[in-house]
Amino acid sequence: MAQLQQASQELQKTRADVKGLPELLAELEGLKKGHHMIHRLHRGK
Repeated sequence: MAQLQQASQELQKTRADVKGLPELLAELEGLKKGHHMIHRLHRGK
């Protein structure tokens, strides 16, 4: 029974992680764009 409860908790955590993925991916995309912009500005000097 304890294994079932642990598996259920892990499943809930995984579902929460998956729900947060789109937000994390959007943040990553924004960071990449910022990095590319900084890199281009630095190379232009």
